[in-house]
Amino acid sequence: MENYNLEDRIILRNGKQFILDYLRKKYVRLTPEECVRQSLVHYLVYDLNYPPGLICLEKERANKFRLDYRADIAIYDTTFKIILLAECKKSGTVIDEKTLDQLAKYNANCNAKLLVISNGTQNLCWLFNNELRRYESIPNIPPFGF
Repeated sequence: MENYNLEDRIILRNGKQFILDYLRKKYVRLTPEECVRQSLVHYLVYDLNYPPGLICLEKERANKFRLDYRADIAIYDTTFKIILLAECKKSGTVIDEKTLDQLAKYNANCNAKLLVISNGTQNLCWLFNNELRRYESIPNIPPFGF
């Protein structure tokens, strides 16, 4: 994933940077994690053809124990079933088993076919294998329609 130039969408308010999120149609605080999220969304939309109208950012879900979880990116298919869940970490964050466990908790109720963790320089991906009934690591995020 390239590091997309987001500077043309950044403004300064009260000494803090905000970025125009064209999916949410508002300015959001530009944190290191938000920078990764915005870059990943740009990559998904412009390089992999994921329709912007099927992407939801910071999707809240309740699990069976009534705890709320918020996935950074949830993408639906055309039948509005979640097919991709992504967790974004700030650049330089080591992606470890704790991060994967966090994403697995988010996925407990929606059973997305594709799981992605990104720190801006590294994308780790897992695709559900229907025959083996388990997630398997894949080298890249597949384009929309996988």
